Amino acid sequence: MQTSAQRATVVYYATSLTIYTALLAAGINFEYFWDNIQQIGNEGFFFYRNDFERLLVPMSPDEEIHGTGYHMPAIAFATALLWKCFGMHLWVSHVLTFIIALPLIVATRRLARRTVGCRYADITALIVLTEPSVLTQFVMASPDFVMLSAFMCGACALALNRRAALMLCIAALCMTNMRGVFAAGCALPAIAYVCRRRHASWADALRRTLIIYLPAALVMLTYYTALFANYGWFFADSDYTEHYVPQTSLAGSIRHAAALGLRTLEYGRFGIWIAAAAALVMLRRQKAGAGSAVNALALFVLAQMLMFLALIFVTQVPFGTRYLMLLHAALTIATLAALAQRLSPRLMRLALGAVIALQLTGHFWIYPERISQPWDCTLMHTPYYRLKPRMISHIDSLGISGHDVQTGFVLSANPRQAALDSTITRLCGDSTAHYYLYSNICNEEDSTIDRLHDTTLWQPVHHIESGVVFMTLYRRAGQ
Repeated sequence: MQTSAQRATVVYYATSLTIYTALLAAGINFEYFWDNIQQIGNEGFFFYRNDFERLLVPMSPDEEIHGTGYHMPAIAFATALLWKCFGMHLWVSHVLTFIIALPLIVATRRLARRTVGCRYADITALIVLTEPSVLTQFVMASPDFVMLSAFMCGACALALNRRAALMLCIAALCMTNMRGVFAAGCALPAIAYVCRRRHASWADALRRTLIIYLPAALVMLTYYTALFANYGWFFADSDYTEHYVPQTSLAGSIRHAAALGLRTLEYGRFGIWIAAAAALVMLRRQKAGAGSAVNALALFVLAQMLMFLALIFVTQVPFGTRYLMLLHAALTIATLAALAQRLSPRLMRLALGAVIALQLTGHFWIYPERISQPWDCTLMHTPYYRLKPRMISHIDSLGISGHDVQTGFVLSANPRQAALDSTITRLCGDSTAHYYLYSNICNEEDSTIDRLHDTTLWQPVHHIESGVVFMTLYRRAGQ
């Protein structure tokens, strides 16, 4: 006879594995999307093509294949190794991501049991695992999903005092991308705080904390020393230089702050922020603590927020919703843990219901055409994978050359890196092209949309849509 605890365990793993297995089955052959085209398709192809004879991806845009440099290409390297074993197929990345999801599913539940308590641990873990950006990053086989898995495993290791596992997770965070490096830095105060709670002095706590970071520091020192020695500074000759210069005006800083605010609250995330505000009020009124593990998560959230606020003024990099994925996961667990300690079971169930309901609405947040949509954080983008081959087949049937079709970001990617298929027509026309393929996926500038909608300049030739995604092929008027 199963106990209630055993039944809860079975239900949790059955539910989470069913969700992730269904998404794997649905998207196992989805091509690389958004930044994955660069971080996996492009850089992975570089390693695969040269048989790992060169371990540093060039950063110059003059090179046929070039990387960002500041993102350590560990996932691309691992993917290329697997391609050598199983062939160059899209399913390799998706299966690898599913395998990486397994420790995430386990660690999230164990961390929730340690912080929120057994009664609400499973539902808390499922809230984290089914957040829109998390599921979408999984479907995309994104390095950011790997980063989330490393972070949650590391947080669990910290709570359970597993130092060796924590060392590995910090190193893995730093090897996924630069956001992982920043996350590891933001985790340092939280790790130092927990070490201080377990040991007598701050000196001993700091020594133990720095030892935890030693493997990651050695890996980063080796990589970036080799990178700078061969190619120089990241942005000396890069496509991304303009993002990493300071703001030049107050208006620019205000717009950047507004963008950060939107990314923090959109896709139903505002629900957990409301709950967090309520938890803070209760903590202040009762003048009570929340436990070392919860406090550590709160320290991480605070450090991340301070970092993003600093980036408002020192860079012009556009904030992505996925950039706040780790912050949101930590905030969710910390908030629900604080509420579980102070609310009656009835009120806690109401709070959980409200958070779940608001998060579910996040899967359906679609902005008007002229507002930039973070398509890489909503499953509503998935019709793109069906529409793109249909549209390119239609273009081929009309005998139109890919060099005569201009298009925007994502659709203009080289199919060899995006779909691992060099036989697909590449749309690479310039401003003199006679055709323009427009999709709301591309987040085009308003001026481009205005020109395409002006029938004296462009005429629609073919339009297809599915769900909320559409693609329209335009021809220059008079052609």
